[in-house]
Amino acid sequence: MSTNRFNKIFATTCDQYNLGTAFLIWSIHYLIDQQQFYSLKTGKNELVPNNPLLNGTAHKMRPNRYRFSLNLKDILDKVSTSNYINHIRFFPDTKNLDQYAVENIKFQRDIEKYGIKVLNITSNKLQTLLPFLRAHYEDLNWQNNFEAVKKHCVHYWPNFFSNLEIFPSKLNNWHDIRENIAFHIRPFENKILNNTTHKNPTNVLIIQFQDFLFDGRQEILKIFDFLKFEYKKEKIKNWSTIHKKWSKNLKNYVLFCNDLELIVSNIIKNKKMDLKKYKINILKEAVILHLLMFKYNYNFKTNSDRLPNCTSEIYKLLIKNNRTGIEKIYDNQ
Repeated sequence: MSTNRFNKIFATTCDQYNLGTAFLIWSIHYLIDQQQFYSLKTGKNELVPNNPLLNGTAHKMRPNRYRFSLNLKDILDKVSTSNYINHIRFFPDTKNLDQYAVENIKFQRDIEKYGIKVLNITSNKLQTLLPFLRAHYEDLNWQNNFEAVKKHCVHYWPNFFSNLEIFPSKLNNWHDIRENIAFHIRPFENKILNNTTHKNPTNVLIIQFQDFLFDGRQEILKIFDFLKFEYKKEKIKNWSTIHKKWSKNLKNYVLFCNDLELIVSNIIKNKKMDLKKYKINILKEAVILHLLMFKYNYNFKTNSDRLPNCTSEIYKLLIKNNRTGIEKIYDNQ
């Protein structure tokens, strides 16, 4: 089977949901100075936005999504009719990260026979929390909206509001919401990272999300070298400016995941640490509380709606955890 007509197609996959694929896809189109792409959704050529950012996210760039419910050959035939470089973003129809990884690998194998290269975005350790903490919402401050947070929690846990009677305010304040998230979240549950690429992946480039976020210029040049696409050097400067704005709004999530255990350690040791750079919100507070409850048997006073931006101040809010029915999920309790 000839693969020549598919050599202008590239694919993206990622270990988790919403790990910067839209911005990556836009970056490639932008830097080759391609102003259009074929859209599977509309069945016609669409404009590549000059700047994809909306509130710091890249959702103005709409990737061509592919799921296994569709026929891969049919999809490739459609996008290959265009003279433009085009893309396919594999988006498994699953909410389970382990199954997500299995389907990721299968897609990489299936598309390899067409000679199409894949950019797989991965992450490390507690960065498995990124999709939950960030989500796909275009409003960067949605975590401060009580109704939006409730909707987000129900999306992850449909039974989130099933035990209202065990919460002092029946899940009608931030303290209760934070505690219930702490009951449900499992930061260490998914062990799939660095294992979502099939063996001998000659057609797959693994990209660390953190590297692309913090050192975008170096990573994007490595990506173009892998794809063997030519880019316009004069566009790199403007791209770097846009990347800086995009990454500025996301770095706090990665930093929080990387430093989570240090933050918790400093709280229980009453060691001063400024938390401003992490932009702590109710979801991040809940992850902190999860570890405090399940690993160290602490909780927060019931009148602590939102936490201070200093670990030694948070320490003052600690009380012995007196909640019943706490699972023993960590060995060192």
